[in-house]
Amino acid sequence: MPAPAHRDPHLNTVLWLIATLASIVLVVLALALSISSSLALIPLTFAVAFVVTAAGSLIRSTRSGTVNSALEDPPSTPSEADSTNPPPGISTGDAPIRSKSEDRLERAPFAERITERIHASRTGPSVVFGLVGPWGGGKSSVLEMIKEILADERHRKEWTVVTFTPWSATDTAALTDEFYRAIADAMPRDDAGNTARRLLAAAAPTASAVSKAAITALIEKHLGEGSLKGIAKAGTDALADQTAKYTFDPQPDPFAERFTKISNAIRKTGKNILVIVDDIDRLHSDELLSVMKAVRLLGRFDGVHYLLSYDEQTLLGVLEQTDLAGNSRPRARDYLEKIVQYPFTLPPLQESHLADELRTHIGQVAQNHDLSTAPQNGGSMDAANYVFRTIPHRDQLTLRTLYRLFGQVDVLITLVGKSDINLIDATLVTALRLRHPELYRSLPKWRRDLLGGTSNAKYKITAKDWQKRITDTTGLTSEDEIQATYKGLVTLFPRMEHPVGMIAPGRREACRVSDSNYFHRYFAFRIPTDDVSDETVRVEFKHLLTDGTWPSESIVLECITDASRNDLVRTKIGMNVDLVADATSAQCASAATAITTHLDPEGEGLGFNYWGMVLYPILLRAICIAATPTDAEQIITDYRSTCGLIAITRVLASAPYVISANDLATLKQATTNLRNEVCDVVIHDLTTDRAPDQRTGTTPLTFVGYLDEEMWEQMRQIIDPMIRSGGITQGDLAARFVSTYSEQEIRSFHREEFEKLVPRESWRADQFPEDDGTLPLEDTTLVSLAMYAARVVRPILEAE
Repeated sequence: MPAPAHRDPHLNTVLWLIATLASIVLVVLALALSISSSLALIPLTFAVAFVVTAAGSLIRSTRSGTVNSALEDPPSTPSEADSTNPPPGISTGDAPIRSKSEDRLERAPFAERITERIHASRTGPSVVFGLVGPWGGGKSSVLEMIKEILADERHRKEWTVVTFTPWSATDTAALTDEFYRAIADAMPRDDAGNTARRLLAAAAPTASAVSKAAITALIEKHLGEGSLKGIAKAGTDALADQTAKYTFDPQPDPFAERFTKISNAIRKTGKNILVIVDDIDRLHSDELLSVMKAVRLLGRFDGVHYLLSYDEQTLLGVLEQTDLAGNSRPRARDYLEKIVQYPFTLPPLQESHLADELRTHIGQVAQNHDLSTAPQNGGSMDAANYVFRTIPHRDQLTLRTLYRLFGQVDVLITLVGKSDINLIDATLVTALRLRHPELYRSLPKWRRDLLGGTSNAKYKITAKDWQKRITDTTGLTSEDEIQATYKGLVTLFPRMEHPVGMIAPGRREACRVSDSNYFHRYFAFRIPTDDVSDETVRVEFKHLLTDGTWPSESIVLECITDASRNDLVRTKIGMNVDLVADATSAQCASAATAITTHLDPEGEGLGFNYWGMVLYPILLRAICIAATPTDAEQIITDYRSTCGLIAITRVLASAPYVISANDLATLKQATTNLRNEVCDVVIHDLTTDRAPDQRTGTTPLTFVGYLDEEMWEQMRQIIDPMIRSGGITQGDLAARFVSTYSEQEIRSFHREEFEKLVPRESWRADQFPEDDGTLPLEDTTLVSLAMYAARVVRPILEAE
């Protein structure tokens, strides 16, 4: 019959309920017969004991997940195998590896050496070993490899391994009780093992105390003190046969006698037991002392050995708080040395291993989101190398911090969007957030300083100022850590003042935190409400190029018509002009028109460095890949007809600095009529006196960005004869090159543009009116504008 701790948990539940009901019935019957009847209490005693036994089995069955033998049968179904033993190389978060085949840190030889030392102790007294290493350093993985080695053919006949998790117990008593249970459950399933298991379980302080206290209180309440011994004599033998665990002799065996019985029973099993106790540094001081005392007590059983895993500094800190150490670190260390006889220090994580682990994790995140880790835009370092080189406090990274870091990076990218955030910056910003959360929370209020919002030296934040901010928000006192944190910030925000001697590796990538259009995404964990997703822009722009119209309920179109987001979406569309390479001439022409019709056709927004930079390549491609020159001319005609003369000339004036000769020739041919029209409009303005409101949008200054030397020459051929004949003066022409503030006030004279029409060497003083000193700047008529121009020209001529 299987031991109760290994029954099916549902069966234990049923047995416990049945025993409970039976006890209630027996109590009622006993009371009904005679309260003073000792015979009525005998079956009641059996029932209470059975309840205790079944309840203990039920509790242990529910805790069976925390106690596992290294020699247990493998999972019987594929689903169980998948959940407990993931294939090698598959990351399961912060879980330890399960096999030497998964070891990427070259620690398998270390695990082998520890196991050899443990195996050598099998013929001697109990030994307490220690595995010492920092939190997150990989101790649990080494423990798993030790378990695997002891479970192989060389050791399985001599060793059984159980893992005891102390911090799963609810209190000190339960912790000590579970320690006994763990060793008992490790006993083999034969007669010798069953005997040892019964003795160990009976020695468990909680179960023994509960059963004896309950029965003693119940019997002596009704029969008086001293009655228990007579009843126990009549019922103990039968009860022991039923429970196979408990004895109700009120006088327990002396500890030495019990110890000898248990030791002999364990020795007869022919097995050595290794009890692995992981993470004892997580315990409170009273729980830790309980574990230490239990190890010292049970460690006297030959054949039972212990391997304690802990971070030494943390453990000593907990021990210091106990009355035993009295806040003395040396006394805490002395006590630990008395308990742990052979401590093994975990080999430190090599930098090459750390780099490999970081590369694995960042590669996994990139794979999850279909991102590339390769060098971008001619860069020399891939994502893994860049992060490893620039991440602050690299020497303090552990396997656990890497798991945590990239788990959080994965979440950030998921929430914001893979195309809306930069992988490297997401990693470095997250590292900063996890290590210095207060500093991270302060960055949004320092946005202007971080992004280089001022060039005024008076208000520029110096390196000393930044270091003070870091100290105030992080509480760091180490100069090295302050400097490392500062350099980390400079890596993210290269416009900050650099520390002396630091040269941050350059990066030209999209969606960086140092870009004002993306900064807030790294702190909002989403696309902010006043922002728009890069992916959305690309998808909708592609739709526009394909169908010639915006999609229904277009977010991009909404942004174009929103003054506060117009510039933002213009920048993002400009980042996707590569899509025009796959579009036809007609598609490009339709797209250019669809965008322009939602903009101010006469506004500055269509000029160079604004929407013109986006529309020019679209319109140029429509013209250059048109089937025939006639089709190209028609595209220009249609666009000019729909969007207006000012709009098309401002777009075509936004040519990049480099354009191929073939494209330039094609464009010039297609715009022949347009060029002539512009010249005619300018000539008309130059030679016609009109009121200010009638000249809007027709002056030479309106088209000055579009006019090339050939067009200027074409207009000079018309104007020069008029000047020579006296039909118009140079002063009259100069008036057309004076700009105004919305027809309200004179602004300035554009000398360089005027010289293109009337070369400097041909200027004559008598062609410009004399200044009468009464020119009001609010007067924007042509007469006043001519006088204003004369004020600039005459001093130049008189100085010669």
